[in-house]
Amino acid sequence: MNKKKAADNAKKIAEKKAKANAESLKAKQKEEKIKAKVQEKEAASQSKKPVKGIIIAAAALVLAVAVILTGIFVVKPKIESGKATTVPIVTEPNTNKSQYTYADYKGARMPVEFIEVLNQAALDSKAASKEYGVAVTIGDREISMPEFEMYYYDEFHVQLNTVNTAISEKGYNGTGYDTSKLPDEQKYPADTSMTWADVFTVNVINQMTSIFEGFDQAIKEGVEFSVIEIAATINHYERIKSYASSKGVTPDERLADVYAPGLTYNMFCAKEIMLAYAEKYNTLKREEFKNSYTQQQLDAELKANKDSYTRIIGRVYPIDGDYVASEVNAIRSEEDFINYANNNYPDGNYNAEVVTACNYSDKETISTVFGDEVADWMFSEDRVAGEITVIETQLYAYVVYIKKPAFLNTSREIISYDAPYYSDYDDAAKQNAKTEAEAFNKKWEESDKSEQTFRKLCSDAGSTGESAVFSTYYYYQVTDWIYDESRKKGDYKYFDTEEGCFLIYYLGENTDDYEWMSTAKTKLSNQDFQNLYDSIVKSDYPSKENSSVIKKAQSRANVVIKQYMEEQSSKAAAAQ
Repeated sequence: MNKKKAADNAKKIAEKKAKANAESLKAKQKEEKIKAKVQEKEAASQSKKPVKGIIIAAAALVLAVAVILTGIFVVKPKIESGKATTVPIVTEPNTNKSQYTYADYKGARMPVEFIEVLNQAALDSKAASKEYGVAVTIGDREISMPEFEMYYYDEFHVQLNTVNTAISEKGYNGTGYDTSKLPDEQKYPADTSMTWADVFTVNVINQMTSIFEGFDQAIKEGVEFSVIEIAATINHYERIKSYASSKGVTPDERLADVYAPGLTYNMFCAKEIMLAYAEKYNTLKREEFKNSYTQQQLDAELKANKDSYTRIIGRVYPIDGDYVASEVNAIRSEEDFINYANNNYPDGNYNAEVVTACNYSDKETISTVFGDEVADWMFSEDRVAGEITVIETQLYAYVVYIKKPAFLNTSREIISYDAPYYSDYDDAAKQNAKTEAEAFNKKWEESDKSEQTFRKLCSDAGSTGESAVFSTYYYYQVTDWIYDESRKKGDYKYFDTEEGCFLIYYLGENTDDYEWMSTAKTKLSNQDFQNLYDSIVKSDYPSKENSSVIKKAQSRANVVIKQYMEEQSSKAAAAQ
């Protein structure tokens, strides 16, 4: 491996990390916006004002009016028994004049709209199982062939996304999946006794099990949705109804065309409802675990896995071939290190200040990029600031500089105006966000530059405001500035990046808010959640496949998959 290739490899790792930082930012920004909207809409509901943009089903509206007028319970006729397990709907008095009417669903409080869908989906699933066969049984649920095909086709698209992501990040498809072949026409590289169709089937059963378990646990623990979460779920699955209407077909006809004959609109909607409940339960349960750990437990985790939580600040430069020892020995400072790297790299466009930087890096990252020998030396407790050495390996040598030995990172407090470019933004949306950010920055530059003014401007603009951030939070340009050791309270800077525009006002370091604690809580909660899930699934959700029905489902799915592949091939040919 030559010098340029090694440096390029390090640069790609840095760029990948920067992309991950940006995605973390996007996720947090979206979460903040959703929370703000939830509070706003719930407040509107409590004040008995209509909430704009929330779809109200006609049946629910009629029930709500009936309850308000009569002041008594409305009991809906029971669905015919003997065909499927359904839940009688006994509505609650709508004393708050909410846009949704609620009823009991197996001990949990749920909007009537959801219960009606789940009840009808149970009947539809029973009918589909009778007509097409049961593909798999999970716990006490029988999954019809059309339902299995729906999950299977979605799994196919998940794999396509995985392939596209691999190509965009690595420049080639390293997944082992051939997009020019059907799933059952190709072996799975990790286990050649299986085809990709077999893998999809395993993944589908695992996904269904996860959704059913999460939904059932959510109901058992009484998880409830806010009005915004209800509306978001309804809006999400009603997109099928809107699209079908635009094509002049019914939702059932549209779903039969996309997935499989026999799949109904209610069966599709039921999946979306159960998934939404499962995801909320999973989130709440993980948070519950996170909040349960004592400081003693966290300290024990840190002691057992310290290398997973400590960070270093330093520089690494790979040398290809021979080097002049006297030149390396002459390095006395970070500036000397950068000059040495720039002078010895064969490409004049090389920027050692950027490429050699290892800022807030963990041991695993250093080991992945430069090898265990470099990582072991950099993270040794013997290291001191300013230390420089050459580490020789079988392939090449590394010049290594320690700016700050292994330490436990703390968060930084900032106030921010954020205008990130979300993944669904087109050029016009990005330009609009940038224009708004530039206007905000102009107001700030014309102000008295005080903390109070910045807070007010952020509040007026509806931005996220004050927050504690860690070294992996923002796009790397922003992070590097926030974590610069020269940073002091009152510093500010406007950033125009590929991921969006940001104006940051620095408040200071939170010396009692350690990044490792947050990371440890996440790690431990994931472990505890997985253990809980495994134990519940093992006892309550055994699965049994009907191989003959699954084969039929895979064969029918192939028709839809082949049609999709041909459409994509035609589009690609037309684009050329």
